Amino acid sequence: MTHIKPFIFSAIVLTAILWLTLSPDPLPDNDLPLFEGMDKIVHACMFGGLYFALRFDLTLWTRRHGNTHPNAPIPPHQPSPSRPSRPSLSPSRPSHPSQPSTLPLGGRIAIIAIPIIAGGAIELLQESMAMGRGCEFADFLADIAGVVIAIPISRAIIARLPLR
Repeated sequence: MTHIKPFIFSAIVLTAILWLTLSPDPLPDNDLPLFEGMDKIVHACMFGGLYFALRFDLTLWTRRHGNTHPNAPIPPHQPSPSRPSRPSLSPSRPSHPSQPSTLPLGGRIAIIAIPIIAGGAIELLQESMAMGRGCEFADFLADIAGVVIAIPISRAIIARLPLR
């Protein structure tokens, strides 16, 4: 994965979110049956996906440039012979005892704050652009919920990727 440019994944996801949320009719002539609340699920998925992309990119960049242990190998996960291994989704523990958290505190705060701030800004822009969309606090709460749900899921997935 050394050929991936830093933060390109996040830029692609953010561009898609901006297009979907700020275009007057981003998906014309779609006859998808929607249920009440579907909009909130879409918001949660979009901003949870943005958090995942930011975490992926920051992890990749940190392991390449700023890891406190840049040459330390990431040990493979080996289950105990007496007890089968289960993946942990707890964000408070490293994914492997000998693998410290590689993300700096400022980076961890930023990748949580960026999607939340972007969600709020998009809601305000939708209101001011007069394109038939309004500013909904419930959409903003769904954006935050998506980020919160994505935190442990992203950590569990990215910890198992062979990023270098």
